[in-house]
Amino acid sequence: MSHSVNVSPEARAKDAAFLQERAASGKEKYIVRHSKQARFTHGITVIACILLAISGLFVFVPQLAQAVGADTVFVIRMSHRVLGFIFVLVPLISAIMAPKGVAHIFKNLFAKWSSDDKKWMLLFFPYLFMAKWIHMPDQDEVKSGQRFADGMLWWLARSWASRA
Repeated sequence: MSHSVNVSPEARAKDAAFLQERAASGKEKYIVRHSKQARFTHGITVIACILLAISGLFVFVPQLAQAVGADTVFVIRMSHRVLGFIFVLVPLISAIMAPKGVAHIFKNLFAKWSSDDKKWMLLFFPYLFMAKWIHMPDQDEVKSGQRFADGMLWWLARSWASRA
């Protein structure tokens, strides 16, 4: 099924000018986003999170536990506890090893939103479906969407912890 999207001549000219200017500059902007420690910490945490979700199914869904048997469930429960320990401990150790990195993350996460950040958030959903025709504004070191998602995680974690 094909849909046609009407793009104004002004928007088309603006996008073409942007692409031409970028190609003419001959330079690519290379930003080192994350250190090896940050990538290592993130990788371990993501793997632990995925394995926690899978092992949690066997811990909390009785039908799955019955399907694999008591001995297997015991091993899965023990691995769930170990994985939970890793999931919490690795980021804490990383934060202790690099306190300046943690401060940098918080500085970027809670920085004041610019007009470009607000425009980026407004254009995000249309951009998902019409990326060819929508020009997104420039971003800072941490993208607006990432700042929004991280901020929501912090807010939800804080509100969840206050209930406990």
